[in-house]
Amino acid sequence: MQEQALVLRPSELLQEWKTALKDTLFQTDDSVWVVLYHPATQQASAYIHLQKNTLSGYWKAYHPNAYLQAQGYIREGEKQGWWEEYYENGQTASLGHYAKGQKQGYWREFYPQGTLAKEGYYHQDQKSGWWMMYDQEGHLEAKGRYLKGEKDGYWHFFSQRKLFQEGFFCDGKPCQWWKIYDTKGNIVQLLEKNS
Repeated sequence: MQEQALVLRPSELLQEWKTALKDTLFQTDDSVWVVLYHPATQQASAYIHLQKNTLSGYWKAYHPNAYLQAQGYIREGEKQGWWEEYYENGQTASLGHYAKGQKQGYWREFYPQGTLAKEGYYHQDQKSGWWMMYDQEGHLEAKGRYLKGEKDGYWHFFSQRKLFQEGFFCDGKPCQWWKIYDTKGNIVQLLEKNS
């Protein structure tokens, strides 16, 4: 079973832990910096900035084991700009940008042991454009394009560093033609799919 990074939206975390506000670090008429403590461990779990009762500013949250969980900026309660998210073992889970709370632009996602799992682009929280996926040793497993979160267009799939399948996707489903190769690179099957 793969270890998952637990990353809550800041508004969810604040709602869940609103009674756990313990320390006020700095306060003005419309702004306050506070520390949130994890309900189970009572360890400092997040440092946040509330401005006019809305999360804004730099956010840093921790797993119950005190390893960093996520860090980045929040504007008007939503993730904004560069974010880093981490597994409980301290390894990086993902790196990328948010715009108004949605993944936007180039992202990299990692396996719990630290190797790159996939990289590509998001547009309004959906995979969009070219993506590449890797096995846990870092070898290319697949590459192709997404459109509105669905595989679209020409894709290549690799096994043991060799091309074993290639073909087209339409709206996330195989379509048109597909080639399947043996371990020597010879075409062993040519399939036509109905669109």
